[in-house]
Amino acid sequence: MHGRRTAQDYFKIGNKGNHAQDLNFDLDNDAFRLMFENGVPVTLCPFEISNKVWVKATDLDALAKGDKGNQWLAEASRVWLQQWVSQGADGFNPFDVLASHYIISPEDIISEELNARLEIYQDDTVKENDKQVFKSYLLCDKGAGSPVKYCYDVVPDYHKKLMDSLLK
Repeated sequence: MHGRRTAQDYFKIGNKGNHAQDLNFDLDNDAFRLMFENGVPVTLCPFEISNKVWVKATDLDALAKGDKGNQWLAEASRVWLQQWVSQGADGFNPFDVLASHYIISPEDIISEELNARLEIYQDDTVKENDKQVFKSYLLCDKGAGSPVKYCYDVVPDYHKKLMDSLLK
């Protein structure tokens, strides 16, 4: 659920200039280091792919008309949607759904082989940083590092496939 091509590829929420942490990485980047050191195969579904898929209120309305599981999902997601709307977006990116959908239907996710490494840069989530706060970044490119499968896009009809898979 993490990775970026450069330290300037931000995880943005809405259009108000806020950058968010990727808690899957930022709270335990040693876990990534250990996976790489031990040769564990890693597939990443970073923000680069997530920001290409949007779930909007109309999607939640469709889920609310489904079975009890979909009704629960729609209701639980409305708070998440509101957080994004308050930041200037008209929907939210379903990060975890993309990662799990890759497991179910990898043909719907476009990926490439890259190398990943940990590097330290100024923390992009601190607005008034002035070079005081730093953090680790998981950078992925053709340079040195551990091999990963880096998911960066979805097939053209992905939103329909996603909604169809949820509404079954």
